[in-house]
Amino acid sequence: MATKNKAVGNSLTKQDGSADKGYTSGYSDQIKQTMNSIISREPFNYNVNEDKLYSQYKDTYTQLGNTAMKDTMGNAATLTGGYQNSYAVSAGQQAYNDYMQKLSGIIPELEQRAYDRWLSEGDALYDRLSALQSADNTEYSRYRDSVSDSRDARDYTRKVYESDRDYNYQKSQDDRQQSNWQKQYDRNVLESDRDYNRSVLESDRDYNRGVYESDRDYNYQKSQDAVAQSNWQKQYDRSVYESDRDYDRQVYENDRSYINSRLESAVQAEKDDTDGFTPDMAYSFMDKYKDVIHSDDELVESMFRMFGDKDGFIDWLGSVKLSEDGTDTALDVLYTIHPELAPKDYLNELRKKQAKKMLSQSTQIAANSASAVNKARAQRLANENRTGAAENG
Repeated sequence: MATKNKAVGNSLTKQDGSADKGYTSGYSDQIKQTMNSIISREPFNYNVNEDKLYSQYKDTYTQLGNTAMKDTMGNAATLTGGYQNSYAVSAGQQAYNDYMQKLSGIIPELEQRAYDRWLSEGDALYDRLSALQSADNTEYSRYRDSVSDSRDARDYTRKVYESDRDYNYQKSQDDRQQSNWQKQYDRNVLESDRDYNRSVLESDRDYNRGVYESDRDYNYQKSQDAVAQSNWQKQYDRSVYESDRDYDRQVYENDRSYINSRLESAVQAEKDDTDGFTPDMAYSFMDKYKDVIHSDDELVESMFRMFGDKDGFIDWLGSVKLSEDGTDTALDVLYTIHPELAPKDYLNELRKKQAKKMLSQSTQIAANSASAVNKARAQRLANENRTGAAENG
């Protein structure tokens, strides 16, 4: 097999060494000659004096003109008793000139015929060039087909040679690889058994260490949870105290002055024109003064001052929801501002609901203490910046 492949390789080397001599066109000279005839062809130029057909027409019309002139002069002389006169000469000359005019009239037709002949000659040259190029292309295509067939045969022989060569090489490589694999496998088995015994020893050691660390971390976390619970309770108690304090202050501020001066003026202006109460009146008021109403508290207080003594107003406040979850109503806001107006049972339920909401907020603060501290610091920094800006202003 090796001897055969070597012989094929030598044959391919000889084929590769025999270079293609290239294509030689059998129509090259004729194509060049025709191209030169087209390129060197003179542009169309008509000279009537060089036109043989015009010369024939000229001789004929000149002869006819002379005959017509003689006949006309003879006829005119007959009228005067055979004597020549100026009229006869003039009439004869006019007859001659008529034929000369006809001769001039055929010159454009003769020029067009000459131009048509010139175009036909050019078309014939282009047709000849096209036919020669087509024949040359056909001959070149046949040449390329023969070259392609020769190269296909050479490429096939080369592929067979390379396939056999690569197969033999790969087979020797596979045999060597199998031998190497077996050696590596035996080594891996030895190392695996050794490493397994080592890992069992280390696993037992790590397990004992893990049990110790787990118990230690559990006891430490338990003590930290107790500290966190104590800290949360302190924070919650402080939050409840600050909430009650701020609530009392807010009630005082609300009782003192609860709506802005522009809204106060609007209430006074509208109240004089108000007779009775309907929800449409309330919605109309809200839409009309929406630019000067800045909070739910201002909205409820202003409408209370207008419609507080009107039938149906309190019931309507109870139906107006101010929160997305529907738990807070406009009536809750009114009784928060004026707790003295609220029924005792309603006021107790309202305070329970507010306390529950504050408890939920405090629980959320405790659960996200790190975030809350960061936000508080950011807020404090912003307040300090605003205070500094106000003082600088």
